[in-house]
Amino acid sequence: FYAAVLAALAPGGVFYTSATRREPRSEAMLRAYELETHYRTEPDLRRALAPLPWTSLEFTTDPTGLQTFMRAAK
Repeated sequence: FYAAVLAALAPGGVFYTSATRREPRSEAMLRAYELETHYRTEPDLRRALAPLPWTSLEFTTDPTGLQTFMRAAK
């Protein structure tokens, strides 16, 4: 998926995404509304994105540690 995103971006284009870490209370709430979430940590995102030839790759984790935001430029 990430390789396809990189290929689709114009030179200098930027891709933003986020990842949610599993947390029991939020998991229960999501399941109550039948929402299925795929959880990833910052290391999971790094493993998926770092091998690709981005010109910049930045990760920011929110203060709670539940969300990681990623910005990658082609």
